[in-house]
Amino acid sequence: MQAFRFIIVGMVLTMGRGKVSQAAGDPNFRAMAVSPVISIFESPDLRDALRLTAEQLQESQPVLDDWKSRFLAAKAKYDARPAAYRRGPYILWRDTALVNSVSDLLDEEQHQKLHQMLTLFRLSPVQASAAFRFDLELKEEQHEQLLGLETQWVLHAMNEVDCEYRFPRHTEERDISKLGALLRYGPEVLRVAWTFTPVRDARWNEILTPLQAKHWKQRELQSIFAFRKLDVLLLDFRSARESKKPLNTGTWMDDKIPYLVPPFEVLQFSEDQLIGVRELIDSVRYTSDSLPNDPAERNAMLAKREQQEMICLQKIEQIMTEQQREVFWDMIGEPTAGNRFLKALKTSSDAAWSKR
Repeated sequence: MQAFRFIIVGMVLTMGRGKVSQAAGDPNFRAMAVSPVISIFESPDLRDALRLTAEQLQESQPVLDDWKSRFLAAKAKYDARPAAYRRGPYILWRDTALVNSVSDLLDEEQHQKLHQMLTLFRLSPVQASAAFRFDLELKEEQHEQLLGLETQWVLHAMNEVDCEYRFPRHTEERDISKLGALLRYGPEVLRVAWTFTPVRDARWNEILTPLQAKHWKQRELQSIFAFRKLDVLLLDFRSARESKKPLNTGTWMDDKIPYLVPPFEVLQFSEDQLIGVRELIDSVRYTSDSLPNDPAERNAMLAKREQQEMICLQKIEQIMTEQQREVFWDMIGEPTAGNRFLKALKTSSDAAWSKR
């Protein structure tokens, strides 16, 4: 019976429901938007996978403690700003110095595993850090559970995908001729990530409330919209989802796993509508190569193009049925304060449709 109890506890930790012990009153870094290195060292399962010695753990502790103290100081300074000067919670996107300092304490096999873990965090279909980035106002327990799910993903992917690429240390010169192994590794990870999505979705439904899950998808779509205002309407994930292959959109989304159904599938444009939408989008397509070098001229051209994109989207809305328009804005949600373009589009959209 005692052995059975230990098995259950182990399963709970692996599934992300467990809680890493911490001293009373200590900051809970598993509920903060910290560097993945901290997340790895705060996770017993990932620490075990690295096979750290007692000496390595002792040597790494001052490095981690120094980083944590500086993170907390920067976070306190940021949180003290007036709300108008804060775009969301304090987030440190990357910390190369921390990665290098920790990696210097590891042997070659451990170094490779650490960087493989960091790569899997970046390519994760869970993207637990987005819950901070989008300021979803989750409870500490929910953040811990999402990070536990991230841990489950990393361990699963390490078992499923062999990484032939050898990550160089920061003191070594990078050998470009070996990047082919890394380029092969990425698609293999994404293939496994597609198969992991049912596990992720099931856990999300347990961790998040329906409203939180909806807001997360809305904020993610808004963030995509900010970069690809028009192409987001035509992105079709179905072939990638069915073949378990990476996306091939030519956008920054190709190395991510979409965890929302794109507007293309939900809006279900008719053939005539789709022809009209494509013609409108093609009429305002451009490439960054055509931008002038002069800053003033470049800014003027970008402003002109943004106005063209606004007019294009207004025309696309006129092609939509009333039901499609409602679905479209329900998917996007209320634009955030910092999304000036979407807020302007929503205002003009409401005004235009109120006159119908």
